[in-house]
Amino acid sequence: MRKLKKAFWFAGAGAVAIALLIVSAQCERQTYEMSHEDLVAALHKGNRSRKYRVISELAARRDKRAVKPLIAALKDPNPSVRSGAIGALAGKEAAEPIAAALTDTSNRVRATAVRALASVAGKEAVEPITAALTDTDRSVRMAAARALGTIGDRRAVGPLIGALKDPDLTVRWAAANALGTLGDTRAIEPLIAAIKDKPMMLRLAAITALANLRDKRAVGLLIEVLRDKRADLRAGAATALGRIGPAAEDAIDPLIEILAEGSTDLPVNPVEQRFNPPKVIARKAAVAAPARQASAMRPPPPNPAACAARALAATGKAAVEPLIAALKDKRTAVRGYAVTAVSGIGG
Repeated sequence: MRKLKKAFWFAGAGAVAIALLIVSAQCERQTYEMSHEDLVAALHKGNRSRKYRVISELAARRDKRAVKPLIAALKDPNPSVRSGAIGALAGKEAAEPIAAALTDTSNRVRATAVRALASVAGKEAVEPITAALTDTDRSVRMAAARALGTIGDRRAVGPLIGALKDPDLTVRWAAANALGTLGDTRAIEPLIAAIKDKPMMLRLAAITALANLRDKRAVGLLIEVLRDKRADLRAGAATALGRIGPAAEDAIDPLIEILAEGSTDLPVNPVEQRFNPPKVIARKAAVAAPARQASAMRPPPPNPAACAARALAATGKAAVEPLIAALKDKRTAVRGYAVTAVSGIGG
């Protein structure tokens, strides 16, 4: 009896779900068939869901006549509607009302406004978005840091360096990524300090940023990271040293020691993916072993040895003699990756 009741309950729930989907599809079709004038009128009446559908339809039509109604929707009492209207606005004429939304009472609206303002105003939005780095809500501050990295204006370097000390980890992470994108050497020392922070995601972001900046001042600390317990951090440090190139010759011996960690595969690590888009890696036993086929579909684990081999190749001629000596090493992995590194020098 209990099983029968359960079956009826699931059947009823399924029927309700299907009915809701049908109603939703009908509502979307009705919205699609409405004229521009009817859509504008619908913005001032109905519930949140209906208004949101109207906003989506206005955005999809890309009609310039929709700008004023969407700006008017920024005063809607519902924050979801206001946020949707901001996301639908486009063009520089919308920059001023979007900027005004940076002081909205809803953190969701403010974060949406930050992203939208960066899109429509670009470098002209640097100052108001920089001010958002001090917002009371962490999601707004994180959106501001990411937006400043996207805009690419170096006026944001100072405020972003300050954001590396934000109490929220996600904000510090976004600031580190943005500083790497901006490529300003003023960020070197603060990013080196960020590598010493405890959260792993921040350390990885700082290493990635330093890899992008390619400054030899980071070599000493990156050599220290090569001895870290975490494979992803060691792989990231090796990649960063490779990006620095010949100026990282002090890291040659530590990098050769990392070769001993290798296997026969050469997977790509998360930091390296920013600079070398990962290629499909064919695994010899994938066809014969279904279990390995499944594992091959997952992102490969970081391989510090593979990254070290590439870094040694990027170091250039200074690495030739140490690599030739490594060809006589008793460890198979060291010899194999040494060959890979030597073949990459000058190539």
